[in-house]
Amino acid sequence: QPIRSFSTASSHSAEKETKVRLIAATIGGGAAHGAFYGGATVVKLAQKHQEGYRGSMIKALEGKPPTFINLFKTVHKGFPESLAYKFCGQLQWRNAAAPSIRAFVDKSLQNNHYDTTSPLVRVSSMTFSALVAGNLEPWIIGPMDRVMTDLQGGSSRSDVFTKIRNTPKSLWDGAVAAGARNSFGATAWGFKEGYLISQGTNYHEADNKQLTIANTIGVIFSMTLGAPFDTTKTVMQTTDTQGKSTLDVMEGIYSKRGIQGLYAGFAGKLGVQGTKMVCAFTLTDIVAKQVLRLFQINSD
Repeated sequence: QPIRSFSTASSHSAEKETKVRLIAATIGGGAAHGAFYGGATVVKLAQKHQEGYRGSMIKALEGKPPTFINLFKTVHKGFPESLAYKFCGQLQWRNAAAPSIRAFVDKSLQNNHYDTTSPLVRVSSMTFSALVAGNLEPWIIGPMDRVMTDLQGGSSRSDVFTKIRNTPKSLWDGAVAAGARNSFGATAWGFKEGYLISQGTNYHEADNKQLTIANTIGVIFSMTLGAPFDTTKTVMQTTDTQGKSTLDVMEGIYSKRGIQGLYAGFAGKLGVQGTKMVCAFTLTDIVAKQVLRLFQINSD
């Protein structure tokens, strides 16, 4: 029996699946975001200052004693803005746009007589859809990410918004680097789909263990490949790089600290952000899968 894919559902089912995944992502992604936000800020500080975590935190504290309250406030700067970015932007975009693009791609493939249950077509369709959505994301919701990242890097709200008023185009600082990072991020969906194919299953029918392993494999590979661009994006959003291109900034980082600079904070990022992404993706998959089964969206 051929493995069923997303495209085998009717257009009505595909539309309902997108809505279900959006709700599931809000639950799973929101919970993971709140739990790991402080750790993500520490990583961004290491990327900005190009130092270890301890040195970066000392700089971020700006002479204040390292009490629990001061540390908590420092690593949770920009949290209200991050909620707007996460709930009003990223979750909605990634979990509504990407599935919609894939549904369109699969429909086009079927109209051109491609077998969308084919493993190669499944991986290609998933990766291409994530690639398109990921490269559009920085230009559509990137300004919210730019504000959040600058605040995480230690800037005050007044400084951030003054800079935006004076230089509106700064809202898209790091957008090219973010698009490049997301291009590697798209491989996560390809690796995930590839692993599920190797197990003889798909998203709808995989058990929780298979989904967790698939998401872990995808996240590790995509984060490892995209880390230099993520570091470049953070530097462009938190320091004065006006007039410099993405490659100029990346070259500057490399000339000062080599490959270590481009992978600044990577161990913590893989541990914190990686765990957050695996939790968010897996929770989303589990919740969405159970709801879809309840409504028998994937039934023959």
